[in-house]
Amino acid sequence: MNENTNTLSSHPLDRLYDRGYFHGEGSGYNSEGYQNEHADWSALLNLMREESAGSIRWLDIGCAFGYLIEQAEQRDIEAYGVDISSYALRQSSKAQGKLSMTNAEALPFPDDSFDVVSCFDLVEHLSNPALVIEEAQRVLKPYGILLISTPDPIHFNREEPTHVHERPPSYWVHLLERMGFDAALRFGGRPYEIELLAANEGNERWESLSRKFRRLPTPDAEWIVSDNERLFFAPRNPHFDRKIEKRFASLFPESFQYATAPYDLHANIR
Repeated sequence: MNENTNTLSSHPLDRLYDRGYFHGEGSGYNSEGYQNEHADWSALLNLMREESAGSIRWLDIGCAFGYLIEQAEQRDIEAYGVDISSYALRQSSKAQGKLSMTNAEALPFPDDSFDVVSCFDLVEHLSNPALVIEEAQRVLKPYGILLISTPDPIHFNREEPTHVHERPPSYWVHLLERMGFDAALRFGGRPYEIELLAANEGNERWESLSRKFRRLPTPDAEWIVSDNERLFFAPRNPHFDRKIEKRFASLFPESFQYATAPYDLHANIR
């Protein structure tokens, strides 16, 4: 361990995010553990890979077991991960040497170090997410990309004691814009999942990249919701195939209803 790791190993957050947390104690993970239900970042990794003709250096803040690092390496992306949990960092067998224990508010990297920085399922755990976003902005190259995912409290119905900063989509868009980013929003593979793409204003790739980001597919099944009596087709991504809507309507003609409206990034209500 380096000096930083020795110091952080006694940090209260290291003790909070221990084995119990990753096996369902005070978290939404099941008792079998995070390794059996972690996210798949393939679509975002593929998008970043396709949009770059050259090398990519990627930093994943809050990397947990380092699975994103492994997926990135498979795509010839040079990736590194940081986390506050020594337990989580010890679980990786393939990403060792690419992971370090650190406080996300003081990243051990020089300015302009990375092409992509990701904060997946992280910001809701932070009392002041802006401090970590500022650090991400610092280590990003001038035309780098920031990726964030976090639950939308309007649709997230689990009690998570460590979630101290759940906010609706408009909050995150406004925060990123105030910090000098352009921001694009989409909804991910779960009904409550917000995904955000951000880049410093003036990024010449922004229009193309943000358009492709918004059009990433969302699993059809996640758009079907029920109140125990009726089924509702409620896509949160406006770029969906209308054939999907017709297919579900034909399967459930008695109970099916269409329930959606255009989503305004800057509206505080829907």
